[in-house]
Amino acid sequence: MRTSVSVPERRPHPEPLPYGRTFGESASRMNTLGIRSEVKRLIDREKDPSVLELIKSILSAGPLNKEMAEDMMRVALLSDEDIAAGRTHTVEEVRRWMAERKRKA
Repeated sequence: MRTSVSVPERRPHPEPLPYGRTFGESASRMNTLGIRSEVKRLIDREKDPSVLELIKSILSAGPLNKEMAEDMMRVALLSDEDIAAGRTHTVEEVRRWMAERKRKA
């Protein structure tokens, strides 16, 4: 039995993407001025004070963010090595381990 499905008309993106970028293109290809302009535009449009506070804290943190990012990358690489070597746990094993730790705390 065949059923027909109505496909909505494709409409152009409501707001053109800045600097000729398309979806899937890396932001790293933009120059520094372009990135600053886009970030400023996004901040100007943002209405949520908690989001603005988060952006402020990220931009204010400086070198600490770099150290934290490097540490996170190191841990992620170690995790990838463990997964590749088969050193993994089931969800149930992790739940038991967490419950045990919670009881000891």
